[in-house]
Amino acid sequence: MLLGFWLVVVILIHAVSTDVVPPPANVKVNCANRKTTVSWDYRRERPQTTFRVNIKGPKLDEVVNTADQLYDLTHSVWQSGQHYLNYLVVTVTAVQGGNESEAVSSESFSFNDLKTVDKKCVLQFPPWDVDEDKKRKGVTVSFENPIHFYKELKKDAEDLEFHFSIITNQMQQNVSCTRSQITCKGDVKFPEGVKKCVRLKGHFTTNGVPQVMFQETPKNCTPENNLVVLTVVPLFVLGLAIIGIVILICLVKAWTMDIPNPKFLDIDDKCQDPEKRILYPEAQNGQISSLQVHKNCQQTFEDDSASSVTDSRASLLYAERGNLCPDGGYRSGIESSNESVNAACEEEDNQSVSPYDRPHVMQMDLGDGDMVDVYRR
Repeated sequence: MLLGFWLVVVILIHAVSTDVVPPPANVKVNCANRKTTVSWDYRRERPQTTFRVNIKGPKLDEVVNTADQLYDLTHSVWQSGQHYLNYLVVTVTAVQGGNESEAVSSESFSFNDLKTVDKKCVLQFPPWDVDEDKKRKGVTVSFENPIHFYKELKKDAEDLEFHFSIITNQMQQNVSCTRSQITCKGDVKFPEGVKKCVRLKGHFTTNGVPQVMFQETPKNCTPENNLVVLTVVPLFVLGLAIIGIVILICLVKAWTMDIPNPKFLDIDDKCQDPEKRILYPEAQNGQISSLQVHKNCQQTFEDDSASSVTDSRASLLYAERGNLCPDGGYRSGIESSNESVNAACEEEDNQSVSPYDRPHVMQMDLGDGDMVDVYRR
């Protein structure tokens, strides 16, 4: 008897463990414009779990299997006006091998505004334009006819008609758009000086009865009111770009420009060395009293054209060190003292040159191309 009791317990435990499959949770229908989907949550304790999705309505009963946790209902819903205009609901069942969970239903939904359902789905307006009509002092609204824009509606186009309203802050203008019209248009007037902005709302009708609703659009204004922004912003950006380019060009030129030093700053190394300015030993002891150095150093460049001297100093001669007289005379041999140089130069002066005619300032070569101006009394 005890054995039979435990056998029944084991059988019951086995039956419960094999038959009970956790159901899906949070089953939701989402209708974003015409695209309609259903999704759910599930803890995947077993990877081989699949789901059976059942779409139900007065004229619809469709079952599909999927391993995902999302299913697209668009094709099934928009297959016929008898589907999207009626009451619809979706159930989802988890299946594991030969066992399955209980079915979980979504909220009821429909694209028909007249149906009593949990979720009413709406469509969106096609892209639309607002153009100012200066002659009529208003605006013109235009967009593609939704009957042609939504291809799924063509099969039901004969029974459909589109009605929409142009809404301003002052009024509401109702407009009808038939199936034969490719583009829907509507006009509305504005008082003088009023900002021209409108918004739209609309619906499909079947036999004059409103059914499929359209979501109301945000406010849209004429380009005239956006003219300042559309003009100032691009000009501001363009100005910043031009300033940046000019600054960049100036920086590049400053980095790459080779600026030459002024000639009066181009001093030879020998001129900067005090010991090389005077080449005579006597000059270092201050024995040359008849010579007054006006320039520390002057470099003479000798080339093929140096032989032609055209200035007022054409009478000056370049001679060996110590053999140049202040008046341009020349002596052979090298004098050993300052007195001998002056005596020889004065003897030459007395022979032929008047004191008023001879030059008082002249140049003297100290050697190695170093020239100085000397003054003769």
